[in-house]
Amino acid sequence: MPIISYIPSEYVNGFREIAVMEDGDFNKIVQGLSLTTLTSSIQNLATNVGNSEQIHRLPLQEIFLAVGTLIEFLDDRNDIPKLALEVVSLIPPDGITKTQFAGLEERLIFLLNDEKIYYAYKSRKLITENANNFLSCRIVSDIRPVFDFDIEKQPKAGVITHTLHIHYDSELSGIHKDFFICLDAFDIQVLLEALIRAEKKEETLENVLKQSQITNLNK
Repeated sequence: MPIISYIPSEYVNGFREIAVMEDGDFNKIVQGLSLTTLTSSIQNLATNVGNSEQIHRLPLQEIFLAVGTLIEFLDDRNDIPKLALEVVSLIPPDGITKTQFAGLEERLIFLLNDEKIYYAYKSRKLITENANNFLSCRIVSDIRPVFDFDIEKQPKAGVITHTLHIHYDSELSGIHKDFFICLDAFDIQVLLEALIRAEKKEETLENVLKQSQITNLNK
């Protein structure tokens, strides 16, 4: 029974890049992976490898993400050679020679065995395995005048309000969404106190990881 039956179209180009790149470029990727540390996302890993080997021109994020998605299909490392062979058989052959296909299999085996890619992909999956994930935010502040019964009179008072806009990714619906909530000065203070407590919890948990000799991938 095959481990994988098809390659999603968005990842095909990443595998093609691995197949057709020159040996020198692939060796730079190998060297870059050996020099970088564990990180919490494919994007960070691509940046670190690109910086260490000055190979920004290569689509490192596309390559690492394509390889990372294969990790979902592995029960253990013993399945890697079989999975690599199956991936090669599923890639459209246009523009790829037999020699390059053979090299793709070897390169996939190497990359799938690399712990930097494994931890970057698995960490990001754990971080984002929620119903909703934060993407960005901004706050719009304004003054709202309190008008008299006679609205032609100049207002004598006003209130300051703040609208918190949170942009987030909804895993349940698979689309980006927006959330708006109005805040006043008291609400802002409550929110600040909660965030400060979260920072202190982060520090405490960092110490727990250090004492357990576990690498904190958020750093």
